[in-house]
Amino acid sequence: MKRIIAILCIASLALGITSTALAYTAETTPNYFFAGERYGISNIDTNGEIFVGINQNKIAVSRDFENWEVLHELDDVTAVQYLQGRFCAFTKGYTYVSSDGATWNKVENNLTLIPQNEYIIKNNGSVVLFARDENYANAGTYQTFDGITWKRVQNIPDGIWMSHVNGMIMFESTGYMRGFYYSETGEEFTHLTIDGYDESYGGFNLEFNGNEYTVCDFWRSGDSEPGYLYRSADLKEWPTERIPRNDTVNLNNPNGHYININGEWHALSQNGYDWVYKDGGWQQGQYHGMTGLIEYSPDDSVIPNQAYVYYNFTDYGIFAWSTNNNSAFIKNNGEMLQYNGQERNISSFFVKDGKFIGQNWSLEGQWESENGKDWIKTNTKDDYGSYHRSVKSNNGSSDLESEIIERGSWRYHEDNKEITAVLTENGGSTKKIFYEGTKSSDCVTVFGGNGYYIMGNDEGRYWLSRDGITRDEYIEFPDSTTNLYANDKYFFCSTQSGILHIGEMSQFEGLPSDNAVKVRLGDEYLSFEISPVIDRSRTLVSARFLFEKMGAKVGWNDEKKAAYIHFGENFDNYIEVAIGSNTALVNGEEKPLDCPAQLINEKTMLPLRFIAEEMGYTVNYDANTKTAEVTDAD
Repeated sequence: MKRIIAILCIASLALGITSTALAYTAETTPNYFFAGERYGISNIDTNGEIFVGINQNKIAVSRDFENWEVLHELDDVTAVQYLQGRFCAFTKGYTYVSSDGATWNKVENNLTLIPQNEYIIKNNGSVVLFARDENYANAGTYQTFDGITWKRVQNIPDGIWMSHVNGMIMFESTGYMRGFYYSETGEEFTHLTIDGYDESYGGFNLEFNGNEYTVCDFWRSGDSEPGYLYRSADLKEWPTERIPRNDTVNLNNPNGHYININGEWHALSQNGYDWVYKDGGWQQGQYHGMTGLIEYSPDDSVIPNQAYVYYNFTDYGIFAWSTNNNSAFIKNNGEMLQYNGQERNISSFFVKDGKFIGQNWSLEGQWESENGKDWIKTNTKDDYGSYHRSVKSNNGSSDLESEIIERGSWRYHEDNKEITAVLTENGGSTKKIFYEGTKSSDCVTVFGGNGYYIMGNDEGRYWLSRDGITRDEYIEFPDSTTNLYANDKYFFCSTQSGILHIGEMSQFEGLPSDNAVKVRLGDEYLSFEISPVIDRSRTLVSARFLFEKMGAKVGWNDEKKAAYIHFGENFDNYIEVAIGSNTALVNGEEKPLDCPAQLINEKTMLPLRFIAEEMGYTVNYDANTKTAEVTDAD
């Protein structure tokens, strides 16, 4: 494991004063995806042995369709296709190519627009897709055989939906260029003329049922009326007949797909049912329930995934994905790999007894791991309690426990208080801590080990602390929605797409010692977002957090670049301190300052002793503990 790199990050915006805060970029092992959370991978293609897809614009690779590695070190791509014996991952301007999924070479392409992977289709070794610029001001349909050289298709409406029909690429248009069009490669499309069909109505579907082409049109009739069926064996002659509506098969459903699997034509409907065309009609197929994994419902009374079903066709079979994380891969030889991703879709993580625990709320499944990478399913089911919030931990010399606040709809109310915590030394003494910047949080997450704590808030910001109070050292992770989990040896970061980073806690060893000043107001310690700093033997502190807890009202005049502290029984006393000034106004009287106010990392930092004593408080500094003790003089 590489050591993390320390970068001095917080600088004064006014006088160049730099705080002691350090920012850390965690260098971790490659990303890991946990079980069913691979649903975040789309646009998958395969050569039959290696699977390559896209996760958050990064290339994802798998050899078993189960475990995926995301190649974050490579630049963003939009789509992946297997062409001419190699994988091509491409976007505007460049294409990554690989023959084995492990080594990727970046080459320039001539694609000047951004490809849209929801409008991509491959047939006869060619890929056709819709591409556009950022503002949709320019768009078009493009075709390629190698993923590098692209040619714009001229006679096709921009952004049209295309499909496979009996070895052809086809589209239908109800606007510009109304009607059906077909092509073998996507280089040029031919208009399909259907005798007796009025193209001005639109709302049709064309499929091939194994013996003949059919076009079903129900738009010209009521919901319960028969529709029109056009039939052709050669795309030239189209006898017409009236047919009853068949909602079970969903032949009139534009989100259903028709595909040849091992010589049979199957209708894969939007709700996950499979129908095969035999003996002049549609019968239930062997791949029934391929997305929903539920019992057959002949009257469609159970529709598990009607909101969204995504099919990804490859030269080797069909991928079917559903909103509840179930999936299936049907090979062209008819073999079906079915996966219940919902069973292992972990909804919540927590740390207990040095182990990472992942649980599925709906199915009550539980998984455990020692290192965040290797997971084992157990037969136990722990009570969540407060463990999933990870609000208590030990750094070797003390316990730190954060409170939990159930704020409900008032979570962001201005009267909310900062989260507090209790620090208990091994000897038994306790300290109460207030954390600045936690008014919108429900708790402060706490992980400990090897002489320090890792803490965080609900906004996904984490900091390193040796004493549970000061937080000079922030940990920067690449995703703003990161959730962190740690035991005494490992930590991992997760998002909705799965586990992104796994690291060893030992990489934090050997960091600079903590020299930050602590502030105690009465019996309570204050944990500042920007820790107090020493300048000219004077302690500067974040103005609003401390002085409002001392009963004052703090304001800011942007024109004067000055802070105002109003205090007293009726707030009729005030102190005005301008950034960079060597004097302050106290009720209008000018008084000298030993150290001027400063802006540090956009925080107004004011001289603690001067303002506290003007407000009637006493300040003592304990050099042994580096603590400024503020007490009420009364």
